[in-house]
Amino acid sequence: MGKVQSKRKNLSLHKVSSFLIILLIGTSLLIAMHPSIHANPSLTLTVNTDKQIYNAGEKVAINGTLTSNGVPIPNSIVAIEIRDRADLPFTFRTRPTGTTNKNWDVNYTELFPCDSNGNPKYSFTIGATLWIRFTVKNYDNVSHNVLTAISFYDAANVPLGAWYPYRGSIGPGQSITMVFMADKIPNNAKPGNAAIYGNLYSDFPKNGGFPYCLEKSVAFTITTTTSSTLNSEKEVYTTSTEAMYNLTFKLASTDVRVGNYTIYVSAQYQNETTTNTATFQAVLMGDLNNDLKVDMIDIGIVCLAYGSKPGDPNWNPIADLNGDEKIDMIDIGFVCLDYGKTGT
Repeated sequence: MGKVQSKRKNLSLHKVSSFLIILLIGTSLLIAMHPSIHANPSLTLTVNTDKQIYNAGEKVAINGTLTSNGVPIPNSIVAIEIRDRADLPFTFRTRPTGTTNKNWDVNYTELFPCDSNGNPKYSFTIGATLWIRFTVKNYDNVSHNVLTAISFYDAANVPLGAWYPYRGSIGPGQSITMVFMADKIPNNAKPGNAAIYGNLYSDFPKNGGFPYCLEKSVAFTITTTTSSTLNSEKEVYTTSTEAMYNLTFKLASTDVRVGNYTIYVSAQYQNETTTNTATFQAVLMGDLNNDLKVDMIDIGIVCLAYGSKPGDPNWNPIADLNGDEKIDMIDIGFVCLDYGKTGT
């Protein structure tokens, strides 16, 4: 009787083992035939700045890469949102990671500066009110949540305004048109060829929103009533086979927003979204008494410490702008170069 039970037990174990082997082989074949069962690829987005601290008037350079499982993605787009120390929008941009030519689900059909009635206007004097008109269309067969993010740069490539006039859903095949009052052209705007950049996101990049399309740009002219000299700095972009995106702009020399800035970047690829952040700081290097302006008081502070070193009666460490533990003409030069700069 015991031998019969033992044979039955061994037979049952053999059947279970055979079943498990067949199940394992079947699962392996199923995975091989349907690779979509595998986990989504690992999407990675980097963001870097060429410096951590920038003086008023300096150029800021941002770059990064977009990869999937370590493989560069050279045909995508990256949303960039920068906010200042008060968490207010400083600029919105969308940069390609290479050559990108797609039929976007959501895109601008028009974007231009205008008057209060929505009529095109391409020349503004400093102090005039800038109005902007745009139309956004959803070409997809499903609704999309859309955030319009528009930035204004002057002729020196300085961001001077950032707005998000529309945030809502747009139905399949539908369009929305708006005319909104952006702001007055500020006194610190450099005359010349300015630009508006229109971006479309699913949400703020800060919240993980991704870009729907390449940004749309339009040029217009800023003039003054006292000068007809219009000099502009053009932004230079480079593309990379290694899926690198980049963005450059200048900080304002007057009324610069001093303090910490946060960069939020986001991208979507094959229905997977990735985000990242970085920070940099804007300073008024020549502002020795921290009154948000560089004037004769600051020059006086460094002059009083001129020729001193640590331990001397007139030594003042805040006047040692290059950190070489001596106050000399180099330090005076730094303050003089910043003379007239202001911050907010």
